[in-house]
Amino acid sequence: MNSRRTVLLVALILALGSGFLAIRYMQSLQPKVEPQVELRSVVVAVRLIPPHTKITPDMLQVTQVSVDRIDPDAFSDTKQIVGKVSLIALLEAGQITHSEISVPADLGLTASLKVGERAISIPIDRVKDVSGLIQPGDRVDILAIPPRVDNTLRSYAILRDIRILALGTTTEQNTGASPGPDFQNAGTATLAVTPQQASLLAAADLNTTLRFTLRSPLEAANSLPPEILVFPTPRPAPTEKASPSAKDCISRKIGVIEGDQQHSVCDDIRDKEKATAPNVTVIRIGN
Repeated sequence: MNSRRTVLLVALILALGSGFLAIRYMQSLQPKVEPQVELRSVVVAVRLIPPHTKITPDMLQVTQVSVDRIDPDAFSDTKQIVGKVSLIALLEAGQITHSEISVPADLGLTASLKVGERAISIPIDRVKDVSGLIQPGDRVDILAIPPRVDNTLRSYAILRDIRILALGTTTEQNTGASPGPDFQNAGTATLAVTPQQASLLAAADLNTTLRFTLRSPLEAANSLPPEILVFPTPRPAPTEKASPSAKDCISRKIGVIEGDQQHSVCDDIRDKEKATAPNVTVIRIGN
């Protein structure tokens, strides 16, 4: 009796085990269903964007990111970013947020300067800046005119294709911000130059007269080379011979013959110093 119960119990356990294995096997045959993840578009940088860089379309791309990984301040459209300026370095593949960019006008001249450029201001007037017709964003050649020496006057094109960053306090970004900016009364021009050009321009502004010549935007930047500024060297003034002293009259015995009349330049000195100068060496002048 007991043996029969044992056999039935074992058979029941084996049946349950077989059923469990059969269910697991059937489940393994069914395709796995991944949980649904909600994706949204977000703008990321395709490469590292340095600080104070104007953002262009080729720097950006739109990608799909899980909503739980999107920064609440991120952009979803590149049109919202193009033309603005990075405030900090934007990492490659990193999401771009509102707090990391700004419009150029908010940054002033900093956003207008490229790597290696410097901003320098010089005084201008209506003649120097082409009757006030030059505007921020234009490009000019700068002429230096040294002072006239011995009736010699020449100008030198010391800088070529220089960009005007601002006239007075009006920059290229805010040219249209106020109605009718008066460039004729700007007073100063701020230029984008290299450090070496800044040194040259500062020296030329103090020692020469400067003029701007407006360039065509269609002309190549290197169409003409810059010229080396040269200051003409004045001729030395003729030196006058010093009058002989009493010692000279005695030791060198100087005399002069004018025409047929002999005259000693030591006469006055001899009378004054009571010196004699016999056998005077003479120099003939005139006929």
